[in-house]
Amino acid sequence: MQPSQSQFQHHCTAPKQQGVVSRISKIKEYWNRFNEFCASCINHQISEDLLILYFNDGLSEIDRIMIYIVSGGSIMNKVPSEARIVISQLKLV
Repeated sequence: MQPSQSQFQHHCTAPKQQGVVSRISKIKEYWNRFNEFCASCINHQISEDLLILYFNDGLSEIDRIMIYIVSGGSIMNKVPSEARIVISQLKLV
């Protein structure tokens, strides 16, 4: 007995969706740790632009691509307050 087309599609897309959820939850975990670190050094005198750059540079290529897809472009093309909002509001699909 062969699986139906809908069963086949579910079988093929379910692992991909799980991978996306896993990547987004990792990005959110990194973001939370990054913010905790920044909050622990409140007198660091590093500009918001550089903080976003450091966060972005610390991401893997696939994580940058995920953020790019979700936000409609690179977070580096956004002002820091917009970039923070985009990262903070990543949804687990």
